[in-house]
Amino acid sequence: MDKLNEKILFEHIKFSKNQVEVAEELFNFLLTYINKKRLLHSMSVAELSYRVAIANNLPNPKKYYEIGLLHDIAKDISSEKSYNLMDKYYKNDIDMPDFSYHQFLGELILMRDFGIFDKEILDAVKYHCSGNREMDTYQKIVYACDKIDPRRGYDSKFMIDAMLDDYEKGFILVLNENLKFLKSKVKEDSSTLMNKYTKECVEYYL
Repeated sequence: MDKLNEKILFEHIKFSKNQVEVAEELFNFLLTYINKKRLLHSMSVAELSYRVAIANNLPNPKKYYEIGLLHDIAKDISSEKSYNLMDKYYKNDIDMPDFSYHQFLGELILMRDFGIFDKEILDAVKYHCSGNREMDTYQKIVYACDKIDPRRGYDSKFMIDAMLDDYEKGFILVLNENLKFLKSKVKEDSSTLMNKYTKECVEYYL
């Protein structure tokens, strides 16, 4: 495989209600962008997003898998290259914390390398780390599933169960829990608590 688009992507994924299989060829192709640990995380987020979509009877659950699978596609770009790309393509967001650069550059890669221009997919990737105001269903589910991925190594079962039961209520729960986590990281300087998009997200939903 020397290129990827949505048609090729779905030709290499087998979906059933309870299981998703990614072909080795697609797995190896994605490894040219991100390392194995990151790819396994992305597959886990994709599977959880797919499960949440099915459990909530949402249309097009495969699209949630696609977004989850590709959400971290820019994660392994070097710090220097990330900064230069942000300066060139996302100058208005270069003030964001550098750990969030990959969400913007993920959008860039999907457009530039994969020819994906679906706004729902692009926006869900672009804000999966920070959140945003007025998030659609794709954004909410992938944002939440990224935060509560079982592979992250902490007990997120109560949040996963909440998302499976009612993704809207589950999203609010995850957002609240993430806010608690952010506050636990900030001891003295509250101005560093949230970036501009997370601040808008919290103010809009909480």
